[in-house]
Amino acid sequence: MKLRIILVVTVLFAETDASCGGWRSCSSSCGGGQHERTCDSGLFGWGSETQSEACNEFCYNGGYYSYSRCSCHPWRSGSCCEYCNHISIAHCVPGRQECGGSPDGIRCTECDSPYQPAGFNNGCVRIPCSDRNGLCDHICSTVSGVAQCACNTGYRLASNGYSCTDIDECIEGTSGCEHNCTNNHGSYVCSCSSGFTLEADNHSCNVEPCTFDPHTQCIWKDAPSGDDFDWTMTSGETPSSGTGPSMDHTMKNNYGKYLYIETSGSRKTGDRAWLVSPLLLPVSHPERCLQFWYNMNGPTIGFLSVFKTRNGDAPGTKIWGMSGDQGPEWKVASVTVASADQYQLIIEAVAGSSYFGDIAIDDITMSPNPCKQEPNLVN
Repeated sequence: MKLRIILVVTVLFAETDASCGGWRSCSSSCGGGQHERTCDSGLFGWGSETQSEACNEFCYNGGYYSYSRCSCHPWRSGSCCEYCNHISIAHCVPGRQECGGSPDGIRCTECDSPYQPAGFNNGCVRIPCSDRNGLCDHICSTVSGVAQCACNTGYRLASNGYSCTDIDECIEGTSGCEHNCTNNHGSYVCSCSSGFTLEADNHSCNVEPCTFDPHTQCIWKDAPSGDDFDWTMTSGETPSSGTGPSMDHTMKNNYGKYLYIETSGSRKTGDRAWLVSPLLLPVSHPERCLQFWYNMNGPTIGFLSVFKTRNGDAPGTKIWGMSGDQGPEWKVASVTVASADQYQLIIEAVAGSSYFGDIAIDDITMSPNPCKQEPNLVN
């Protein structure tokens, strides 16, 4: 009896193991999937069951399979790491990337200047100075093994790190030109307005000397308003005898010109004549020396003064003065003018009590320095 039961059980299990079909196709070609097979169950093939198991648990392009999925490099995507992603690569032209290599990596195929591709997973590297001057417009130097560009004087390095652009000192206000500025490539040129000359520093402008002679220019002008009468230009002696100079100071003859105030006729005591300088800008020279020659010859000479005015307030602050008869000779006045702001100068002559009060001036100059000798003649 025992022997018969054992034979039946053995036959049952043997028949069950031999009744399974083959495995069907995997649900995924990579990245992990499932496949199934069907097996008969029960004694003599009565009933069936489906069995399943994992399959294709592998990834492409260096990805690794873990926790039922593929983990990919940053430049790969897809369930099997089969796609190439464009990632951020410094200095790489957008869209110019490709995946590949062994082991798998990503490389830039076109870099922004002045960089060049360096192969898979090495990004873009700086072109060295030995190769086309590092693509620098001007100067290329190697610092800590890396090429760096610099520009010549008058140029500025552009944001791309290798191009040099001209600095427009005129627009940026860095030229230091007192009057006019003209930009050139890598430099600039200063020039002066009419009636001024460019100083040796090539930046400052100084008033041209006023000799009042023919074929010369003088930009000291009679005041359009505020005074009582105008200066008169003449040569030789003044019309009234016993007053004024006998000739000009520049040429010292009867042809040279000078300015004077005529005090005969309707002139009243205290009448004023103003001669006004151009606007002066203390950009490079906050101190200037005003020098002029004067003649105050006559028994009823009034006053000769110099004023400094700002903001159009005339005549302004008195900075030099002389009065009374100073004899028949031409004499020189030297006045240091200091100012941090733009200003104008006014030479004022005031009529005395009679026609013996002619006052004359000649050879007005301004130097871009303090006066070397300056008599104390303010009164």
